[in-house]
Amino acid sequence: MKSRALVALPALIVVATLGGAVGASATARTFVNSATHNLLVPNTRNSAVTACHTSQVRFRLVSSGGAAGTAYYAIVFTRRAGAACSLRGYPRVAFLAHPGGSTVGAPASHNPRNAVATITIASGGSASALLGIARYQNYTPSACKSHSVSGLRVTLPGSTTSGYLGLPVGSAACSTQVHQLSVTSIVAGQTGM
Repeated sequence: MKSRALVALPALIVVATLGGAVGASATARTFVNSATHNLLVPNTRNSAVTACHTSQVRFRLVSSGGAAGTAYYAIVFTRRAGAACSLRGYPRVAFLAHPGGSTVGAPASHNPRNAVATITIASGGSASALLGIARYQNYTPSACKSHSVSGLRVTLPGSTTSGYLGLPVGSAACSTQVHQLSVTSIVAGQTGM
């Protein structure tokens, strides 16, 4: 993994890049977010578990293979030190033209593969969602106007702040509203399934 120096961005901190082209296989990569958002999610014991702050969670993107022009990655959310926190639902994922810049194309559509559930993460524990990235070359030029992208913006469910994961120089995505990205709801473990 090639790490780059920390670059301060509005609500974003870059600490690593993803090797390989969009849709290519990659080893585990890490990025960290900053956040101040807080929600309460009830658990089955009628007490409250605080929803994870973006700053409390370390993110990794782990290759899960590919098929038919789509690469799959587990977005792994690992709780940093501290009390347990919870995640529920779908993370928001979108391509970015440049760090802190505007999104490119449609955000990730929801893949209903996983049932939506509240996942509690203890210190050092992990949860994950499965991200599918269809190659922009899968689409006709009239359906997909390719545009250069620098990375992905990932936002925890219910949060208003995001993390940034850099992609290799020369990456491109559809700037039109085709659904090139899809993501499952968050589940326990590190596979997204």
